[in-house]
Amino acid sequence: MELLQCAVTSNNFGLRKKFPWSVRHDGDVDPKIDGRNIRSNEIEFLAERLGNQISVTEGTFIGRIENPCLWSRYVLHYEEMKANLTASKVTEHIVVHATSISAAYEIADNNFDWRLVKRYRFGQGVSFAKDVDYAASQATRKGAYIIAGILVAASKIGNFGTQIPPGTFDTTTNKAKSVYVKYYDNDFYPYYIAY
Repeated sequence: MELLQCAVTSNNFGLRKKFPWSVRHDGDVDPKIDGRNIRSNEIEFLAERLGNQISVTEGTFIGRIENPCLWSRYVLHYEEMKANLTASKVTEHIVVHATSISAAYEIADNNFDWRLVKRYRFGQGVSFAKDVDYAASQATRKGAYIIAGILVAASKIGNFGTQIPPGTFDTTTNKAKSVYVKYYDNDFYPYYIAY
């Protein structure tokens, strides 16, 4: 419970450091999507990330996903990854995942689930793209975008047959390193939903 309470109030890692969560009352650990307290610099950041795929206008819904349970697991996983490394460091990459609106809300509540992946190209995990155009072109169910953080320590080029990364690798990519595939629970955190 202490880690969970710390996750509610701590804004010192990842995009939360840049864009802190809204204020919560004592003991409030329920997940929420905050679409009312988005700051103008967050809108600018998301507009830059989303490019021309979605115009950030009055009719666009943008919500900051504030899920203390998922966040505490993500931060704990980050600390575990750092503790297990001998040579490289763990970095957070901000990426995009395109999906349906209903799936986006499920992700906001329960996170991405690599077990549900049916289509894959660079490995049999959850795919994320640096480029929103690529994410949109590969999605079978378009409708929403999730801006997510992923933890990467060591990556290797993957392919259709990669079930998990070999050896000490935790991520597979395409040759251009514009697509990342993650395989393990808590390797990712959904920061925003936009549609």
